[in-house]
Amino acid sequence: MQAFANRMAGISLLLLRSRNEYVCSVRVGALPLSGLMVYPGTRRPLFTSVGGIAILLTLPDDEVEAVLRDNLMQEIARRGSARLEALQKMRERSARHGFGVNLGDVVPGLHAFAAPVHNGNGDAFAALCLMGTAELYDEGRLNGTR
Repeated sequence: MQAFANRMAGISLLLLRSRNEYVCSVRVGALPLSGLMVYPGTRRPLFTSVGGIAILLTLPDDEVEAVLRDNLMQEIARRGSARLEALQKMRERSARHGFGVNLGDVVPGLHAFAAPVHNGNGDAFAALCLMGTAELYDEGRLNGTR
């Protein structure tokens, strides 16, 4: 992960699924990102992170609905409804691409991408994330035009 973060000049995270939440297991990279408040041990609802979204994209529809109901209640209880539109935008963008994509949707200027990590049965139990600035990871790079 350190080599990946260095090569991509960003921050790399390994997020593990814990029921309806993620837990950050590893954070590597030296890029200063003031908006990224995720460190080893951080636990949050799956739908609040690009890595959690990457995991959700692999789950059956009924399980996704149950997780989202729980996550929505957690988000509103902790932070109110201010971020719900941004979180929905990240989910929709990710669904279009087929993996976790956040182009400043939740934290302006912070771009992130995530791919699920599967076990031997094909179930996603984690996500590998790459995070950086909008300048490092613009939409053109995502679409392969840069």
